Amino acid sequence: MLQSNNETVVNKHIGPIVLACDDRYAMPLTVTLRSIIEANQPDWPLAFHILTSGVSAHSRKRAENSLPAGAATIHWIEVEVKSFANFSTPSHISSVSFARLQITSLLPQVTGRVLYLDSDILVLQSLRPLWEVDMQGLPLGAVLDDGILAMNERKDPRRAALPGVPHYFNSGMLLIDMDRWRSEQVAEASLEYLRQNPKAPYSDQDALNAVCDGRWKIMEGRWNYQIYRHLAPVMQLDPASRPAVLHFVMSVKPWQYKELHPYAGFYDSFRERTAFARTPREKTLDGLKTAWMRLKRIVRWALPFLPHRHGSG
Repeated sequence: MLQSNNETVVNKHIGPIVLACDDRYAMPLTVTLRSIIEANQPDWPLAFHILTSGVSAHSRKRAENSLPAGAATIHWIEVEVKSFANFSTPSHISSVSFARLQITSLLPQVTGRVLYLDSDILVLQSLRPLWEVDMQGLPLGAVLDDGILAMNERKDPRRAALPGVPHYFNSGMLLIDMDRWRSEQVAEASLEYLRQNPKAPYSDQDALNAVCDGRWKIMEGRWNYQIYRHLAPVMQLDPASRPAVLHFVMSVKPWQYKELHPYAGFYDSFRERTAFARTPREKTLDGLKTAWMRLKRIVRWALPFLPHRHGSG
């Protein structure tokens, strides 16, 4: 059993960690939590605050039962998402993600530094160094967005729809100074940006980039190593250069077995250690999906090389 939600964890080395999800992301959330716990055992207990929209009691219990005794406290914070209804979101992103903009009002008792993480992340190394980073009086630290960097390099015209900032960060990992965030009114300014730009392509990420332009700390890429399917699996990297945080960006995720994601097996090794581990039947069905997709890929590759029959007319 975890410690009670009413208890407060005071950790000398790692402060509160905030995540957000709805019920469809309960499994990925739990896998993220499990990876954090395993990579940070010397600093147990950790304090998690989960911003939720409609996560069932059953899903919450499964998440809690997936963590070792004494490893953490989990505070579930129900968020009203109706106020975000007019803001656009990509199909694979829940509107509960907008709740991170309101992190200071949702956690009014929390001061100092907190870490926000998306729920499609695996943590592989200790997070303690993040609480030792010199924030230089800035409200947040983040990592440059690799996809936007690629847009810049190829002069992709879609870049014009995004905030015209010289450095654009990915908001899947945010190291937040709660006091600075409040004093600089980041939440209020971000929500106003969205009211004026309700169709912003990357939603609250665009808002944060526009509002915090020149007011955020650029952090090392290993703290938000953004995974695209064309990248070599991190297991093939030299251990000394492996990232601390893997972020499965875009709509294709490693738990979608029909997508032939190169990290599917690696991801599943974490999932297996949670209450959301796949049953034998689910593994069989997922295996059939994977085999079918591989066959379709082989056929598409082979078709141009097959002899074509012509009618005798």
